[in-house]
Amino acid sequence: MCTQKGTSMPHTSSTAQFSWEYLMPKPKERMAGYIRESDPSLADSNTIDSQAKAVFEYGQREGYRYDITQHEYKEAISAYMVPYMQRKRLLDMLAAAKRHEFNVLVVTEIRALSHRQVEVFVIYEMLQKAGVRLETIHEKFEDSAIGRYILATRAMIAEVERENTHMRTTR
Repeated sequence: MCTQKGTSMPHTSSTAQFSWEYLMPKPKERMAGYIRESDPSLADSNTIDSQAKAVFEYGQREGYRYDITQHEYKEAISAYMVPYMQRKRLLDMLAAAKRHEFNVLVVTEIRALSHRQVEVFVIYEMLQKAGVRLETIHEKFEDSAIGRYILATRAMIAEVERENTHMRTTR
């Protein structure tokens, strides 16, 4: 702060200092949504539609640009029985991420990506390499040790949940 000679009053400029970065609106981040239902018979059901609606509404709340005609990836396929490399819509989404078509991928919960921990981390790593942030509707994961720990915990819960369900169904 400058003071004028002989006074303790601060000297201020009559013109405010502005930077263009503050005047220009920040561009909205581009979002993609990945919506998956385990049962192929639910491909056109209220269940998958309610997930899609939740992802859309989340994107609106966060202020993301979301073009559902290009970046909504829906599929009804088992993430437990079918490996991620055989799920067409997931692969389409990963290819778009690689082309930098969006910055954020939103899923309702981690189990949408996979019920296997190792696959969740492979997909997460692919998204990270493409510069895409993964968000679930209820929590965001930072790219930090704590964020990856939370992600690992969620992925483990999804895998345990699926194995328990499979065991009960088989019994």
